[in-house]
Amino acid sequence: MDLAPSVYEHAARLIGRRPWEVSRDADLMLEGHAAAYRLYEHRPAVVGIDIYSLEAEAYGAPVRDPGGNGLPAVAQHPCASIGAVLSLPHFDPLRSGRLPMVIKVSGRLAEAAHTPERGGLSPVTKPAHLLGGEHEVCCTQGLAQVRDAASASDGDDGERLVHEPGEGHLVGRHAQLRCEADGAC
Repeated sequence: MDLAPSVYEHAARLIGRRPWEVSRDADLMLEGHAAAYRLYEHRPAVVGIDIYSLEAEAYGAPVRDPGGNGLPAVAQHPCASIGAVLSLPHFDPLRSGRLPMVIKVSGRLAEAAHTPERGGLSPVTKPAHLLGGEHEVCCTQGLAQVRDAASASDGDDGERLVHEPGEGHLVGRHAQLRCEADGAC
């Protein structure tokens, strides 16, 4: 049976560092996730510490250091409505926030572990962490619940919301493939 644990901030613990430190340093991130892969041999080996705040941070949401071994998280949800989320321009995953670092570390880990599997952006990250509140709870349940909850409160924008993050996810995957093809990952 394949083992697929969600390692994330545990990677920091495996190398005796704080999640905040590891989430901002490519070498520490690689060291932590490589240690996790050696220990668990999990597939896919998704790289990242605070993976759910990466996309929101790329859109401009501030991420705070919670201190100690706490998980870095969005400090303030910058969007007040689904319409505000939908009006955001797509970002470039190779230039925005910490995404370029995570994409490169993902490539380095895949190469070191001799596996073609790489992580990607979550299609529910955008609404969950830009809106917060009830949308954050709904987003943890899955895409269908996001659509239903958003449609109930925001009509057609709720239906659009489940497609917009999918486009962002594809943009992120395209950037990752472009990075790999250019040999930059």
